[in-house]
Amino acid sequence: MIESYLHLCQLPDDDFAERKIPVSLQPGKEYKALVEQETILGSKVDFPHRIDDLLEKRFEVSDIEKRKKCCGEILEISSVNSMEYVIDNALQEVVAEHILPTAKYQLVD
Repeated sequence: MIESYLHLCQLPDDDFAERKIPVSLQPGKEYKALVEQETILGSKVDFPHRIDDLLEKRFEVSDIEKRKKCCGEILEISSVNSMEYVIDNALQEVVAEHILPTAKYQLVD
């Protein structure tokens, strides 16, 4: 099944090559459900879209270019220590000032 390629529980997943699934896990939809529950890929792939959706729908940022730039800056964060600072700076010209603290803390979370 193609789902076996998605069955990564962490990155890197040292156990991937040797992971065994019992034959008793039948029918195939049960294995698909297991992969969906255990894979780390879904959250990693979906994360950029969640940031964009939050900016657009919750904080009413309609300018696509501003959202793209802001998402890019947030996704480039490489240190937890700088996260609040980077997010605050990325949001400065994107969201209205009165909702800036709320937006910042929701994205940090």
